Amino acid sequence: MKIEETGLLYKTDMLKKLILENPELPLLVFAGEEAYNSDFGWTSCSCVSAEIGEVLDADTEFMDDDGMLYTDRIQFEEDFGDWYYTYKWNNDKGTDAELDAEIEQELKKFEPYWKKCIILFVNN
Repeated sequence: MKIEETGLLYKTDMLKKLILENPELPLLVFAGEEAYNSDFGWTSCSCVSAEIGEVLDADTEFMDDDGMLYTDRIQFEEDFGDWYYTYKWNNDKGTDAELDAEIEQELKKFEPYWKKCIILFVNN
C-alpha cells in the first residue's frame, strides 16, 4: 500500500504559509479527544488544520479553578465575569453597573497576556 492512501500525509502549504508570514509567532498545538489511542505510545492524526489566533498566556487564581486555556476573548470574559461575581463580588458592595465596571477593570489586567500565535489542531 502506498503511504498516500492512508490519508495521514498532508501538504504543508497552509502551515508553511502561516509560519513564513508570521515567523515571530509561537506554535500552539491542540489535540482533540479522538487523537489519543491508549494502545500506542504515539497516534497519527487524520484531521489537521491551522490558523492564526491568540491565547491567554496567564496563570491566575481564576484559571486555577478549571485549568482552562483560553483562545477566545469573549468566552474568557463571560467565564471570568461569572467567576468574579460568584467568588469576589460582595452583593452589598454596589449596583450591577458598579459590578460591570469593576469586572471591566479586572479584565484590563489580562490584556498583556493575550499572545498572538499559530494554532494547530489535530484529531481523528
